[in-house]
Amino acid sequence: MPITKRKVLDQITLEPETGTVLWRETTIIEEDGVEISRQHHRGSVEVDVEDSPLIPAEVKPFRPLIDTPAARAKVVAQREERKPKVK
Repeated sequence: MPITKRKVLDQITLEPETGTVLWRETTIIEEDGVEISRQHHRGSVEVDVEDSPLIPAEVKPFRPLIDTPAARAKVVAQREERKPKVK
């Protein structure tokens, strides 16, 4: 009765407008080949975040596809909007 645990990257989503890459990693626990548990873990990274060890290797090739000057400008503008206004 071996119990096994495996992780699968089962979803990668690209948001061209903002340059954000999102992914979903699924952890599957099986006993004798029969699934007994499944959990999903999500992650994301904005276009202007440099390489991070938290980004799965399978996700990294997709980042340059949506890394555009317009997407970077939009991310910067959104951050500026969220900053508290100093009076």
